[in-house]
Amino acid sequence: MLPKHQIFAQEYLIDLNATQAALRAGYSKGYAGHASTKLLRRPAIQAAIAAAMAARAERTRITADRVLLELARIAFADVRKLVSRKNGKIELRDLYLFNDDDAAAIAELSRSAEGGIRLKFYDKRPALDALARHTGLFDKTETTPYGADIRTEAQTRARAALKERIEKIIKEQGAEEKPAE
Repeated sequence: MLPKHQIFAQEYLIDLNATQAALRAGYSKGYAGHASTKLLRRPAIQAAIAAAMAARAERTRITADRVLLELARIAFADVRKLVSRKNGKIELRDLYLFNDDDAAAIAELSRSAEGGIRLKFYDKRPALDALARHTGLFDKTETTPYGADIRTEAQTRARAALKERIEKIIKEQGAEEKPAE
């Protein structure tokens, strides 16, 4: 592998942006986008990147399982595990009693000017969305339940009708192009 290719592979690991990696490796601004595509197709560069990513994952102990666990902690956090009601007031339970799952879901824990406690969780929606995509809960046309364009029944019927018409045209053109016997 050429030294410039090695630099590209190392730079790619910084932000996984191939064009920026090509620029940092010394490719011109006008050619970096094209060069990055070509470079990422080279087996030697692919192998170098994969080996470096595997080494980094081993070194940092960041695995897919660990990422999924953190997403699950956020997605399934339940405030009722962290607070209690005493004399009509909501109080935070002892911090030392929080388990790892509960603690990982907390984005902010602070005291207000009035002396009250502010407990803020990480947003559940992105975590639930990521887990749903990972588990295959959403198909390719239904990306998220939170405002994404989901095909309606009318759209599905229209696509099917259009597909039939295209197939009919292709068959007709194929019959016209066949030589007479």
